[in-house]
Amino acid sequence: MEDINPKQEEILVAAKKVFENFGYKKTTLDDVAAQLTISRTALYYYYKNKDDLFLALSQYELNKYEQELKNAINACSTIEEMLVAFCKCFLPKRKQFREIYKLDPEESSLPFPIQKKIKSMNNAIHINILTTIFKNDKKISQLSNLGYFMTILTYSIRGIVFSSFDASTKQVENDMLSFFKIFYNGLLYTISENSAHRNSKDKL
Repeated sequence: MEDINPKQEEILVAAKKVFENFGYKKTTLDDVAAQLTISRTALYYYYKNKDDLFLALSQYELNKYEQELKNAINACSTIEEMLVAFCKCFLPKRKQFREIYKLDPEESSLPFPIQKKIKSMNNAIHINILTTIFKNDKKISQLSNLGYFMTILTYSIRGIVFSSFDASTKQVENDMLSFFKIFYNGLLYTISENSAHRNSKDKL
């Protein structure tokens, strides 16, 4: 994320309050300008429309979320603990995001281009964090295509969450942790099979 100056941060903090009060659909730039006691024209200097402002706010909040994830996993000593910490950060944050901005379970109240950009930003964070977690296993860390596997894992956990929007947070957390265990063991099995295959070829 590009650095933001104090004025931009002031605008984003004010915008968050307005979006919390009215939701994404009903919020206007006039509402945000009024919260800041500045003119709409002054607000235009920084953000050209509501979508631009909402994306900037989303990036601002996601940066804080990414730091929360990093702090949580850095406090852990095992991969299992890190994955539990990931879930405990991930699930409440997603629920909070929907509730604060008054979104439906699939976030379809947001324009598609915004949905797409926010999902892309989210995915990038989760791929990076999960890569960091799984690199703590010496064997897995040597995979040349680890990023590919972490991308698959990220999309898979999104599927678990989206298909369980009416389930309790604890149930979704348990489902995610079960899937992480299966995926982790699957990676180790793949590495083992690849190693056995190479050894077999070397003997020929």
